[in-house]
Amino acid sequence: MQTEQAHEHLNRLEIGAMAQQNRDFLGRVVRWLAAQGFRQFVDLSVGVAAGGHVHEVLATLQLDDCRVLYAHDGPIEWADAEAFIAGTHTVRLEADPRRPDGVLGHPRTQKLIDTEQPVALLALEVLHFVADADDPAGLVGEYMKGLPDGSCLAYTHRTDRYAPEGVAALEAIYQTANYQAHPRTIAVIEELATVSGLVIQNPGIVKVTDWNPGGEIMAPLNDPAIRMPLVGGVAQKPLMVGVAGDRG
Repeated sequence: MQTEQAHEHLNRLEIGAMAQQNRDFLGRVVRWLAAQGFRQFVDLSVGVAAGGHVHEVLATLQLDDCRVLYAHDGPIEWADAEAFIAGTHTVRLEADPRRPDGVLGHPRTQKLIDTEQPVALLALEVLHFVADADDPAGLVGEYMKGLPDGSCLAYTHRTDRYAPEGVAALEAIYQTANYQAHPRTIAVIEELATVSGLVIQNPGIVKVTDWNPGGEIMAPLNDPAIRMPLVGGVAQKPLMVGVAGDRG
C-alpha cells in the first residue's frame, strides 16, 4: 500500500511539474510572439488558476494595445474573474474549444478581435485531449481557416517519444480525473499543424524546456523525472504572396 501511495505521490508531482513547465512555456511564447508584433491572442488553454495568464504576461511588457480572448468550456477558475480582467482589453468566453465556430463566431469574439490583423492562437495542453477519432488536425485547420494569414498557433502536447514506459501510469491519473490523454509521436504532433499548411517555426517541436528562441535566462529545473514530457512549438499560417511584413 505504501508503495502504491509513493507511486501516486510521484505521479502527481510529475503532473505538477509538467503544469509548471507548460506555464513557463506560455510566458516565453507570449513574450516571443509580442516581440514579433502580435497584439491579438486567443487562448484555448485556460482553466487553472496558476497565475501567469496571457494578459498578465503582456502587462509586464507594458503593452496596452493588446487584445486577449480566453475560451474555455467551463467556468474559468479565477477568483472574481471579472474584477481580475477589469480595465484590460480582455474577454473571457465560456465556449467549447472543440467548436471553432462557437469561439471565433461568437459576437464577443468578433467585437474584440480584428480579423484583418494576425492572431496568436494558444492551445497549450489541449490537443492531446482530442482523440484521433475527433480529428485534432482538422480542429487546428478549422481554427486557422478562420484566422488571417500570418496568424500563429502555439501549442504543447504530450509525447511518449522520450520515455514510453511512463505513459500508462500518467494516463491512469487522467482517467480518474475524467480526462483521456492521447500522447503522440513528434512527427504526428508536427502534422497536427502542417497538414493545414502551417509552417513550423524554429526551433521546431521540442521539449518545452528547450523552446527558447528569445534566449531568455531560464531558472534551473528542480523537478521529478518526467516520463511523458511536454513538447511544444509555434506554427505560422503563411502570408499570401505579395504581402509584406513576414513575421517568420
